Amino acid sequence: MNRLTLGIVGLLAGIALIAGQLLTHDAGAVFTLLADNALGIVLVSMFHLLPIAFDSIAWQRLCPPALGPWRCLELGWIGQSVNALLPVAQVGGDVLRAVLAAGTIPAATAVASVIIDLSLAALTQGLFTLLGIALLLSVPASDLSGELEWLGWAVLAITIMTLALLVAIFAQHGGLFAKLTGLLSRAFQGPKLQRLSAHGESLDIALRAGWRDLHALARASTWRSAGWLIGSGEIWLGLWFLGHPVGLLEAVLLESLVQAARSAAFFMPGGLGVQEGGYLLIGALLGIDAEVLLALGLMKRATHLLTGLPALLWLARIRTRH
Repeated sequence: MNRLTLGIVGLLAGIALIAGQLLTHDAGAVFTLLADNALGIVLVSMFHLLPIAFDSIAWQRLCPPALGPWRCLELGWIGQSVNALLPVAQVGGDVLRAVLAAGTIPAATAVASVIIDLSLAALTQGLFTLLGIALLLSVPASDLSGELEWLGWAVLAITIMTLALLVAIFAQHGGLFAKLTGLLSRAFQGPKLQRLSAHGESLDIALRAGWRDLHALARASTWRSAGWLIGSGEIWLGLWFLGHPVGLLEAVLLESLVQAARSAAFFMPGGLGVQEGGYLLIGALLGIDAEVLLALGLMKRATHLLTGLPALLWLARIRTRH
């Protein structure tokens, strides 16, 4: 099964999940909530550009000055939109921004900056998820009956993934890509593989340089962490428009755990269906009606469409121009 087929299967499965969630709840009430809050959807969509901007600034801190903040914002907007709307396992957009950035800065530097940016995103998301779990544990014990077991498994999974990520980061310091491409070039002789080996060495050099810049890493991590927190504002604002206001901590709790579920379901385009299921599961513990939670999930989908479709059109314009 190739990647396109897998993506299409994931897309269909996600649509089926959302359809099932609507069929088992009051779909009419969900769509009424959305229809009554058209302005709210537009405003939440505008707010959605803030975390995109924070993430783009984080990436720009890892790039040479030639790739300015506006260019990083443009490519970050395109990359996140591709990940949210297309069946690319939630990483195709990051590959694309590296390719587009390579038109301004050296290719090895562009790829290295994206790899480091994704590594920092994963590390900061792990901390953000742990914050969400800590907030969830503050919910009265009677409301958490039956949930403590999966919380323990969630902490274990985060620990394992963090250790695996640290191993991957350590491997980047050890010339991982040069070794891999070197093995390929020795096993399969040919000029193309020889050039690939040279590219692997260039990438390793760029990665080592990037990981040595502790000041840039600290600034990028700060912006990434702020981006995760700012994203909680979408939850807070969305629930306010839907007539079920919550506190900022509850919004952080929902955003952190649902984003973790969405990232884990990377094979589903945009975490389709998984995101909505996460809202239903976590939001129920906070006493939020299922119909409100489903409306929130679909509102978030609408924000991705309203901010993402213009990005895809802009991408088409860029590719046509070049």
